[in-house]
Amino acid sequence: MATPHFKRILLVTARHSRPLTQLRPAHRRSPSLIPPPLLLLWPGGHLLPTPPLPLHALPNLLPAHPGLLALHIRRGDFIQHCHHLIRWNARYLTWNNFGDPTIRSEHPDLPTLPDYLSIPDGVSHEDAVWAHCWQTTEEIVQRVRAVRLQSASGEHFPAQHLRRVYIATNGEREWVDGLTELLKADGWDSVWTSLDMQLTMEEVAVDEAVDMSALAAAETFIGEGFSSFTSNVVQFRLAGGRHPGTNRLW
Repeated sequence: MATPHFKRILLVTARHSRPLTQLRPAHRRSPSLIPPPLLLLWPGGHLLPTPPLPLHALPNLLPAHPGLLALHIRRGDFIQHCHHLIRWNARYLTWNNFGDPTIRSEHPDLPTLPDYLSIPDGVSHEDAVWAHCWQTTEEIVQRVRAVRLQSASGEHFPAQHLRRVYIATNGEREWVDGLTELLKADGWDSVWTSLDMQLTMEEVAVDEAVDMSALAAAETFIGEGFSSFTSNVVQFRLAGGRHPGTNRLW
């Protein structure tokens, strides 16, 4: 695949549009890994209005990158947020709730995600939320391995042969490098992360849009149920024609 050429992105407000930045792909090792973020734009190169939007109002996505599994992993100050979520008795955010059995029964017309905030018998709400909110590297590797096997089964959607990983994360370099090595040791052909992108000062302002493009373009995605960023990715994937079963949560 040729290196993508980004159009000028226009920031659309209720009254006017103005140029935001000129993006240039600058992936250090694999410029073909991340597709252009045009899949997040209206025709003509305009940013999508901010959610919520009805799913049918969004354009179809470009075809998925074969073999690509994308992960959204929050680190850093998110550990404090997990403590707040436990105290607030919080639920998943917006689109991430589409796997909840209550929502499925009340709205059978909505797409169904395979995962939801489950609290097994004998497990406290605190322990259940913590397991979904903050994972160790070993737990991440195990979860990724399980999703890979499930995606290859072809039980709920055409079988996928996932072999590459892209990780959108705010983790520290040492922690991310350790996770990357564990995933490679578990049999993944290649592992790339947000930290592998080289962005100019102007491009940093929209780095989350670049990450979101990669997550939306993957065959299967695993995200953080308590994250609005993950929820927006799920929305784009559902609206763009990705099978609901390819949207997974930790």
